[in-house]
Amino acid sequence: MTLTVLLTAACTHGHPPVQTYEDGAWRIRMEQQADTLHTLWLDVDGVCVDSFLLPWPVYRFDCGDLTGNGIPEICVGVVKPTRYHRHPARRLFIFHLFEGRYIRPLWMGSRVGHPLMDFRVCRDSTPACIHTTEMLPDSISIEREYFWRGFGLQFRKELPGKHY
Repeated sequence: MTLTVLLTAACTHGHPPVQTYEDGAWRIRMEQQADTLHTLWLDVDGVCVDSFLLPWPVYRFDCGDLTGNGIPEICVGVVKPTRYHRHPARRLFIFHLFEGRYIRPLWMGSRVGHPLMDFRVCRDSTPACIHTTEMLPDSISIEREYFWRGFGLQFRKELPGKHY
């Protein structure tokens, strides 16, 4: 299995940034169309086979095999309100590659344990896990680890590190 992680943002000649993740036959790209419009693109064996529009501001794009099935999931951090939380906030959306060829929502999470500041996919193990930075009520941030649990993320542990 060949894993190439190119989570890059390149801005050339006035074109919006494109971020790319490659894992074997899959190449996943996110392209910014406007401030509040991004497109996910899926290439399989060098051929573009699917796309998915994200009509929200995006603050993070990352990928990794969260389910352990050998196919990467797409993690996108968006800023948006929800039905029960009317103020825009940072959310984590996870997409899977249905049949390895179609980008489909897996989990459109509205919350983790505390308000989300940032996240990253930790690919040190299979399945991969998600490390978050969350804000406690007293304005102190904590880092936590979550893993995929059937439907949604399951808290695993608080991570040692800086608390701001």
